[in-house]
Amino acid sequence: MRKSIEKLEELIVDWLRPLPRLPESFKKWFSVNLWWITLVGAIAAALGLIFMIVSLITMFLIMSGTSTYFGYFYTTSFYSGWDVFALIVSLIFMISTVVLAAMAVSPLKLGKKKGWTLLYYVLLLQTAAIVVNAVLTLSVISFVFNIIFGAICVAVGAYFLFEIRAEFDAGFSETELKAEEKAEEAKLEEK
Repeated sequence: MRKSIEKLEELIVDWLRPLPRLPESFKKWFSVNLWWITLVGAIAAALGLIFMIVSLITMFLIMSGTSTYFGYFYTTSFYSGWDVFALIVSLIFMISTVVLAAMAVSPLKLGKKKGWTLLYYVLLLQTAAIVVNAVLTLSVISFVFNIIFGAICVAVGAYFLFEIRAEFDAGFSETELKAEEKAEEAKLEEK
């Protein structure tokens, strides 16, 4: 499995090779600050996860409601079991994403390859989530739009992630981290 993921990584590198490169200064800034960007993303995803859990509970409550009409019981549900299944699948993907992103924060802060690799796994997981959730919509129009817009988002994410891949081979040195902190402090003092 790991060899397949590594082969896919090299294949993505080959696909992205002809694209223009980002400026070195931006790559350095982005790689040093990626840890807090990932942290913000993980917190936002965790908030989305809470919303999904509340939605699931609400679906169960609505589905459990029954009414009577001249002595006959019937359900007043707007949701089906398929809707609940699709939400549970999305919930599993979201939990996995939040956990992997949270695990990546500490290694990213130190510039370790492990942090980049965890973000690569998040990218792969999100790609699978887009495809699975598009299929679970059971609508051709929704499927097409989910795949198109999902592919655009994955492509942009892959471009930025693979542009900074080389920055995470050896980890950041203490002098690089201190130089970045001093540059940030100088910017704040100028304002």
